Amino acid sequence: MKISKIIIMIITFIIFLQIIKQKKSNSIKVGILHSRTGPMTFTEANVIDATILAISEINRRGGVLSRQLEPILADGKSDPLIFAKEAEKLIKEKNVEVIFGCWTSSSRKTVKDVVEKYNILLFYPVQWEGIETSNNIIYTDSTTNQQAIPAIKWSIDNLGKKIFLVGPDTIYTKLTNETIAEFAPGIGAKVVGNEYINLSHENFDKMVQKIVETKPDVVINSLSDEGNIKFFKEIDLLTKKGLDINVMSFSISETELQEMEIENVKGTYSCWSYFQSLDSKENREFVFKVKDKFGKSKVTSDTMQAAYCGVYLWANAVKKIYSTKTDLVKKTLPEIVFNAPDGILQIDGENNNAYRPIYVGKVNSQRQFDIIWKGNIPIKPVIYPNDFFVSKFRKKIKTKKDWQNFVNELYRGWGNQWVG
Repeated sequence: MKISKIIIMIITFIIFLQIIKQKKSNSIKVGILHSRTGPMTFTEANVIDATILAISEINRRGGVLSRQLEPILADGKSDPLIFAKEAEKLIKEKNVEVIFGCWTSSSRKTVKDVVEKYNILLFYPVQWEGIETSNNIIYTDSTTNQQAIPAIKWSIDNLGKKIFLVGPDTIYTKLTNETIAEFAPGIGAKVVGNEYINLSHENFDKMVQKIVETKPDVVINSLSDEGNIKFFKEIDLLTKKGLDINVMSFSISETELQEMEIENVKGTYSCWSYFQSLDSKENREFVFKVKDKFGKSKVTSDTMQAAYCGVYLWANAVKKIYSTKTDLVKKTLPEIVFNAPDGILQIDGENNNAYRPIYVGKVNSQRQFDIIWKGNIPIKPVIYPNDFFVSKFRKKIKTKKDWQNFVNELYRGWGNQWVG
């Protein structure tokens, strides 16, 4: 009798394992490709969290097409070449239907070739330089005409017309600053300096000296990570010497503020499409869910929000067409409207970029932003600066071919590789 009970228990356990295996095999595999090791780990970990949060919420509501989403995590190891290899593994070996990931523009560019080769969608959640086209990348964060250009316009209207550009020697900064140089003269602004810091964050003495000499009304800052920490220490020293220096940053969000000396950065500005301090029902719910899952000290940021929303855009498109096929999803995405924490989110069918709102925030002592200005409506995304109203202010501007040649020169100058 005891033996028969044991046999029944064993059979029941085997059946249970088979059911679990069947459920897992019937899942929809989705790739999450970010740096889990290397210097970008801290930055990208928050985006992984936001992506996982969206997937877990969708699964709790029954998944997609009555199937659970199964996240497959891959480590780009802060190396663009490894990002490309891992993207190919996710597609060929793990059979993912979509990839959510990448942070740096260099990692996106290497993965671009892979997703285009295999016709898989990559949802990219970071602000970017806007000099690129791809049928296989959905850009859910801001491009230059949605972040950099409004920030410059606000800065010269409120802080002054002499601007000084600083940033790392990377493709994002080089192209963004070149776009600013194209745009600024048309609205009466003057670029009085443009200084690039290498990725080892040297040459700050030269940069500081040029700022002192040119006396800009505002410094436009695209530095990141350790570079920002060093930069704002230098700015704080100049302020203590009596120099009045305004700084507008493109890469400092709530996440970065948690790691910085707040007295060095307090009172400076950032321009984003999202701030944690946004006062809306959807954002309060988003902030609550993030803190509930990851801890009360966890902050939200623009890129986290863009990653979170990207998962929902894809899932809602799949639900609408009852298919995960790339071409069908891509065709349907512009029809999807998502009520995001920062407002209505929708993809522009012309260039696969999201419409985004715009805000200017001022850093306060609580390591958050006081929102001091907001745009009236979400901004239509535009790629290649010659396509938007800058052309009204300049007789001769770069054509799409000019921009492509400029990008190719950067690539060759970096030893036939992408940097940053």
